[in-house]
Amino acid sequence: MEELTYRLFMVATVGMLAGTVFLLASSREVKPEHRRGV
Repeated sequence: MEELTYRLFMVATVGMLAGTVFLLASSREVKPEHRRGV
């Protein structure tokens, strides 16, 4: 049971990190046009 919880925690952490990096990368590719207005 402990192994299952640990694996789920690791997968969730890695997934969150990957999602954050992906969102940051995609937003950086799209935002240069919007940053001109700011």
